[in-house]
Amino acid sequence: MSKWICTIFLLFLAGIFQGQTVLYSENFNSSLNTCTAVNGSSANWVWNNSCARSGLTGHSPPGAALFIGVNCFFGNQFQTVSGNLISPTIAIGQAGGVLTFNYFRQGETQFYWDVLSVQVSNNNGATYTTILSTASGGGLIGYAMNTPTQSLVWNQACFNLSSYINQTVTLRFNFNSLDGILNDYDGVYVDDIVITEPYSLNVAQSANSVCPGTAVTLSTNAVGGYS
Repeated sequence: MSKWICTIFLLFLAGIFQGQTVLYSENFNSSLNTCTAVNGSSANWVWNNSCARSGLTGHSPPGAALFIGVNCFFGNQFQTVSGNLISPTIAIGQAGGVLTFNYFRQGETQFYWDVLSVQVSNNNGATYTTILSTASGGGLIGYAMNTPTQSLVWNQACFNLSSYINQTVTLRFNFNSLDGILNDYDGVYVDDIVITEPYSLNVAQSANSVCPGTAVTLSTNAVGGYS
């Protein structure tokens, strides 16, 4: 068995463990709850459970955070719209943290307009660093009106917060249309924000010598729910 196959196998095992420590969780079941909408320009984040994408699979119903201008559209006539959805402060311990969330984004083009960005602050909101974005090369994807073959689906994002070990952070979900043209789309949602401590998975044998039929001892800090 090649080393890279072994690596994928071990990553798969790590992925099926359950029960790690949750540092932060927000499911938006009935309101924005722990998150706050701020600095909205002609639109902002609200809680919603009735607009079209709320009913699609890929997130936990009944609600989600939705960036909205008028009706269920993020646009507001011909105005450039933007706004922030900000989490409370979250303590990241020595073990680090892994951020996951579900999102739906639909806009004019794949990369350049109508941008959803995820940002992190470690100085109580004084400055933010973008860690994920629907802009080109930003790590998030989204349905664009010029790519009609792409399915209208929710996506899941994941980001390792290991660079914020032993720090207190704030998350900011920012949406910016960047222009006031063609903003009549129902399509900027966020749901199921979770930060968990990562699992440790130790192999009591060199990965170079793992071959079919070879016994391998695995140990983990997972408390249960694994197979």
